[in-house]
Amino acid sequence: MFIVEHDLDVIRHADWIIDVGPGAGEQGGHVLYSGPLAGLNEIKESRTRYFLFDRNSIPNREPRSPIGWLKLRDVTRNNLNHLQVEFPLGVFTTVTGISGSGKSSLVRQVLVELVAKALGQKIESETPDGSDGLEEAAR
Repeated sequence: MFIVEHDLDVIRHADWIIDVGPGAGEQGGHVLYSGPLAGLNEIKESRTRYFLFDRNSIPNREPRSPIGWLKLRDVTRNNLNHLQVEFPLGVFTTVTGISGSGKSSLVRQVLVELVAKALGQKIESETPDGSDGLEEAAR
């Protein structure tokens, strides 16, 4: 069985690791290591290695600044009630909260549907008033 995984505990339990990198985008695409987990610790170019074996030597990186914002207004879905939220564009963003707080409704339903609609895809609005709750992203 093959899986693409990011959870370190799952990776640690894998029988075989294939590490791709060394970076992302144009700096990726190369197999850095293929073998049992322990061998990955010897691959200095591996970014994954730092997280699995040596948390104290994780290289610092400069946080990126948003290049714009995707603004959602008056979103109502499941347990989301008239939500106002702004997603930064061009940066790695996580949506967190306790179970049942509305994370999946926001990201997997509302955000996907509104972005698809803005890109010209046929998506039926599920907001009570028929509005999509999407404002043009600030540029």
